[in-house]
Amino acid sequence: MTDSPEQLTEALDRLDAGRSSDEDQRRVRAGLRDALAELDALRGTTERQRRTLLRTVAILRAQGLEPVAESVLDIVVSLTGAERGFVAVCPFGETTEEPTGDWRFLAARELARKDLDDPDSLVSTTIIRRVLRSREAVVTTDALQSNFKDAASVKSLKLRSVACLPIVPEGGMIGFIYLDNTTETDTFDEAAMDTVRAILPVAAEAVYRALAEEDASVEGFPEVITCSEAFKGQLARLRQAAAGEVPVLLCGPTGTGKTLLARQVHEASPRADKPFIHVNSGAIPESLIEAELFGVVRGAYTGAERSRAGLFEAADGGTLYLDELQALPPACQVKLLLALEERKVTRVGSTEPVEVDVRVIASLDRDPEQAMAEGALRADLHYRLAVLVAHVPPLAERAEDIPLLAQAFLKSSRQRLGSRDLHLGRAALQRLLDHDWPGNVRELQNVLERAALLTEGDVIEDIEVTAKSPGWSGRILGRRPKVDLDEFQRVWEECGGRSSVVAERLGIHPKSVPRIRRRLQGK
Repeated sequence: MTDSPEQLTEALDRLDAGRSSDEDQRRVRAGLRDALAELDALRGTTERQRRTLLRTVAILRAQGLEPVAESVLDIVVSLTGAERGFVAVCPFGETTEEPTGDWRFLAARELARKDLDDPDSLVSTTIIRRVLRSREAVVTTDALQSNFKDAASVKSLKLRSVACLPIVPEGGMIGFIYLDNTTETDTFDEAAMDTVRAILPVAAEAVYRALAEEDASVEGFPEVITCSEAFKGQLARLRQAAAGEVPVLLCGPTGTGKTLLARQVHEASPRADKPFIHVNSGAIPESLIEAELFGVVRGAYTGAERSRAGLFEAADGGTLYLDELQALPPACQVKLLLALEERKVTRVGSTEPVEVDVRVIASLDRDPEQAMAEGALRADLHYRLAVLVAHVPPLAERAEDIPLLAQAFLKSSRQRLGSRDLHLGRAALQRLLDHDWPGNVRELQNVLERAALLTEGDVIEDIEVTAKSPGWSGRILGRRPKVDLDEFQRVWEECGGRSSVVAERLGIHPKSVPRIRRRLQGK
């Protein structure tokens, strides 16, 4: 029986006073041995916690879906001593009420870190289906003696210790971690499984982030980030048009990323190795814009001291991007139409046309019909440019992209400013999701850059967004009416899921409907 601290203290006092007995010395030696054993155990625990923390950080820093999954597998296999480990995800957005079994393995490995081929044949589909249906972990000490003993996969694989845990981020079920041992029972002790459960939220969010980023990639346009199906439809049309020579007209509010799209179309075209000339039509004085676009000969007007080529000639063989087309004066729009039709430009002060091989991409900050009605766009120029018209949606209509764009901007800030890794806290992300974004993607980028500069820790816990629209300024603290989620669900079902009707019934902006739907799905 181990002595109490009081008994050991008394024995030490007698030892110090030279009055100790053999029994006192035995007690002190035994107490010292126990203390050293406890210290060793504490050191071991501390070392395990240190390694676990380092591996958890590795999960957060991993980029790409498979590297994230491999980092998750590294930590759970090392913690549990599993003979084999697997990480899988279900198709993105798929309901798991009735699992179909078409999950996708991202990592499969033996304890010796050897990758496994054909992982589908090495796991118990019965146990996995149970986990996907219940969203609760299954841990068996001996599968051959458990409720799963009659499952064909358990018997054929001769499974003993099995642990299967769901990966459940806030958005819902997306996959599972599967561990097993075919030779030993009781492999997964409670302490190890508690540690695995503790890191599961981190693993789930990392996998969710990587899965969303993979889903947000746009074929042919590597710098475009979106999960919006409507926007992806516009991008698919642009990708097809990129290979051709037809003019493209991009329409959308200021700050939505039209310049980025124009450059992506150029880089996906056969002209990618030729110049891309960006012309901000609204930034050039009206008196100089013709000379800037089409060139000028010496003496054409006061101050024209030498002949020089215009931006059309500078873009020869490549792409000319006319940003803010509605800012071009009508007379200049006529010359632009002639240049497009004849593929020639005439310098100001000259009568000799110059042949140019230029593809034109133009942008408007409003709908073309509105621009023509306002007299800002000539109808004949519109019809010449509108071979392909792509509408770039405001950020408020693609709010599902906000988390991905925010993380991309934070990463960009880190690379440019040499700062540390930063992540958005839940409150900060919710603030971003609740904002109207009158300045669109450009405003979001500025908000994130300011937050990156002002945040002292590794996590942005709160964030400030401001509106600069006329008549209002200040911090956005949720200006929409609060909508009860149960009421929203009832109205949604009654209206057959028609967003405009739902918005009218609830007295909210139609753009708020998708946002409330996401809140409801995450409830």
